[in-house]
Amino acid sequence: MKFKILIVIFFALSKSLELEAQVYTADQLAYSTLNLRKEVSPGKETIGTGSFIQNKNELYILTASHVAKMMDRYAKIVICDTGNRPLTLKLSDLTDSVYWITHPTADISILRLKLNPELLSKYFKGRFIPIEMISKDRSAIPRNLQLVIIGFPLGLGASEYFSPLTFRTFPSSGYITLARADTNTLQTFQILENPSVGGIQWWSGIRSCNI
Repeated sequence: MKFKILIVIFFALSKSLELEAQVYTADQLAYSTLNLRKEVSPGKETIGTGSFIQNKNELYILTASHVAKMMDRYAKIVICDTGNRPLTLKLSDLTDSVYWITHPTADISILRLKLNPELLSKYFKGRFIPIEMISKDRSAIPRNLQLVIIGFPLGLGASEYFSPLTFRTFPSSGYITLARADTNTLQTFQILENPSVGGIQWWSGIRSCNI
């Protein structure tokens, strides 16, 4: 089954009226998904989910701001390697400076990557989703539109084998304005029938973020 990418605070996958010729399966999107992690104390890590996005010749990692603020030059990413095995790379090796650009109100951040040609060809070819696949429609996602969410709840799916988890859900509301849990600032959201748990919410996103 193939899906179109929307985005609404979690990168939604489903049918869209736009870009009808460009579709991704959930497995293809998993290849564009990464696990972010940083050791905060011996044996303890903070983790999050992100995705690879391309805007013309510029390459980015897209993730939640509450994840990005923890991911400095000591952080690492885990991506899918040969045979669905996880490959761990230093975040600092992917850019000149680990400087996240954060949206002033929405829980979303981007990091511009500067990959040398060898690294790009060896590990990152075909991973980047074109920015044109992100819907610019600012209307709420219809409640009858099925969403497929991809991520690493509680860090699962990033060891031994690389296998981010997916689940299907539907919006259970139109737009609702609530205080963000991390900053206590007001933000407009859509609530899902199955709320996120420990990181699996990532891939929702930009459509309802007022970007």
